[in-house]
Amino acid sequence: MADGTIIGHEALSRATAFPTTSPASWLAAAEQTGQRSEVEPACLDAAAEVGEPPDRALLFVNVSPDVVLDPRFAAVAARLPRHVIEVTEHAAVVGYGPLRTALRRLRGSGSLVAVDDVGSGYASMAHVLQLHPSFIKIDRSLVQGIDTDPGRHALVEALQAFSATIGALTVAEGVETEAELRALMAIGVDLTQGFLLARPSQTWAKVSTTARNVLVPVAPGLPPPMTAPSWTRSRRPGTRWRRATTSRRTRGTASPCRACAPRSRYPSGWRAGWPGCSTSTP
Repeated sequence: MADGTIIGHEALSRATAFPTTSPASWLAAAEQTGQRSEVEPACLDAAAEVGEPPDRALLFVNVSPDVVLDPRFAAVAARLPRHVIEVTEHAAVVGYGPLRTALRRLRGSGSLVAVDDVGSGYASMAHVLQLHPSFIKIDRSLVQGIDTDPGRHALVEALQAFSATIGALTVAEGVETEAELRALMAIGVDLTQGFLLARPSQTWAKVSTTARNVLVPVAPGLPPPMTAPSWTRSRRPGTRWRRATTSRRTRGTASPCRACAPRSRYPSGWRAGWPGCSTSTP
């Protein structure tokens, strides 16, 4: 949330034949009839047809563990632009070994991984540790009312500290009020999404004026700030790198490439100027 820049868009599925039926309902129906492994890839193919988001942003897509394990999924993922696979659980994972193997292969092909709805349902801390995600998406149930609820505030603060320790970025879901956004900024959450920032749209969304005024306040009479490069280095003690709507610290005095390459969070060359890419070394 450093400068209000959009770093990704999430693909949402809607059944055009049944516009009033929620995706959760018709996906549950597909599960009951044994067709979920066909429906989810069809949704991903539709997302791929839309093309690459503007400004080389990431495309976040929801995928259930069973579909990730399907041998056909790698070909589906290869058709997507730069993307993040959000592992979304509708049932508990029985064995993590095959899932970790599948995700490791997908990472090798350029995919990034997120765990969706952390703090709700099956998305426990043990689940997160098993999957080694690049992004941890904090469930909206912990975000709504965080500005007035000390318990939610403490939980999100703990999740932020946990994510920083394992080298993941946090994404707070379901942000709907300015007060919630300010509370998340105060905690140091890396990224946010929700109706306050942008409503679902058939075109690529832009950050709302209301949210931008909170993220990047402008003093009266001054021009809007210029957009900074994807990553900028601070001259203050220690090293801080800022990317789009996020910021994080590198350990010690290692360069960004050396600090991030061991985790393979940013495959080499997939975006110039990002950690893990040879062009980002100072």
